Amino acid sequence: MIQGTRLSPSNWQRLHAAARSRLGLLLGFCAISISLAIVQSHASIAAVAVGSVIAIGALAPLVMVWCASVSIASDTTRCFAGDRVTLTLAAKSRLPVPLPELQLDVPHLLRPPSEALTLRPGTSTHVVATAATRRGVVDLSICGLLSGFPFGLVRARRRATGGNRLVIWPRPTPVDASVLSARSDPLAVDWTHARSSAGGELVGVRGYRRGDSMRSIHWQQTSKHGRLIVTERAGGTSRQLGVWLDTRSTSFADPEQFEEAVSQAAGFVDLAERSGVAVVINIARQRFTVNDDRSRRDALDALALVVLDGDSGPVPSQSASVVCITTSHGWRSCSHDRNTPMLVADRKAVPA
Repeated sequence: MIQGTRLSPSNWQRLHAAARSRLGLLLGFCAISISLAIVQSHASIAAVAVGSVIAIGALAPLVMVWCASVSIASDTTRCFAGDRVTLTLAAKSRLPVPLPELQLDVPHLLRPPSEALTLRPGTSTHVVATAATRRGVVDLSICGLLSGFPFGLVRARRRATGGNRLVIWPRPTPVDASVLSARSDPLAVDWTHARSSAGGELVGVRGYRRGDSMRSIHWQQTSKHGRLIVTERAGGTSRQLGVWLDTRSTSFADPEQFEEAVSQAAGFVDLAERSGVAVVINIARQRFTVNDDRSRRDALDALALVVLDGDSGPVPSQSASVVCITTSHGWRSCSHDRNTPMLVADRKAVPA
C-alpha cells in the first residue's frame, strides 16, 4: 500500500497565499502600463511589458526546480500515527543566487511542513519537521520540491532522490490489563488460557478453566468431586490471548470505523508488551504470536498495511476464548463459538 504522489492541498494553499500579493502587484503594473501606452498610443510597449511579466512568471518556477536537487531521509523507519517525524534534506542549487519560497511536498500520510525553504547556492542541509497523520506505508522518494515563485502563474515540481520507506503504525487504543482477569470481564469468560506442560513438576490440582487441555484432567479427583479437576504443574504454563480482526467491508459502516477497529487490535499488541501475555493475533489470514520485540514489530507492520475488504479468514477454532474485534453487524455474519467475546469498533463489549 505505497501511497501515490498526490499533492497535499495545503501545499497549494500556501503557494496561493504567497502569490496573491505578487499577483495583485502584477495586475496593477499591467493596468498602469496599458493605460500609459493607450494614452501615448504605444500599444506595442504595453504588449511587450505584459508579455515580459507573464514570461517571467511562467519560466521562473521551472528554472528554479530544474536548477535545484534534493535527497531526503527520515530519522526513523517506523513510527506511530501522530508521532513527530524529522526529515533531513541534502539540497544543491546550481544557480549563483538563493532560490526562495520552495515548498517540500510530502505524501498525504504526512502533515505538510509549515515553513518554506530557501536554498543557498551550492550545497546545504535542511531539517524539516512533520508528523504522521494516519497509518500506512510511505515511500519518501516520492517527496518533491514545489515552486510557484514569483506570481503563482505556473507551479513546477521536482521529485526528490533517495528516501527511505517509512512504516506508520496505527495509534493503539489502550486496553485495560484487567480484561485478562475473568472476574472483571463483562462477558464472564477467561480471555486467556494456560497451556500445561507434562514435564513440569506437579504442584497441585484445581478446578477446570476454559482453555485447559483435556490431558491435564485428574480423573480420580473429578470423579470424587463431581466436577472437572485438572493437575497444575510448575514451570510449564504460558498465558495466551487470541485476537481476531474483522477486515470485511460488509462489517463496517465506513472506513473510519474500521480504523478504530485496527487501533483496537494495536492496543492488544501493546497489551502483550505490558502484561507479558502472549497475544496470538489473526490479521487477514496472517497469524502472529506476539511475545517479543520482533513479533510485536511484525504484527504492527501488518496492521499498518491491512485494508478493508480483505479476507479475514474464519474465527480461529480453539479451546481458548478469542476476542473478536468487529461490529455488531459483523458479529452476526461470522461463524464463531457462542461464548467468544466481541469487542466492537465503538469500544463496547457486547455479549454473544
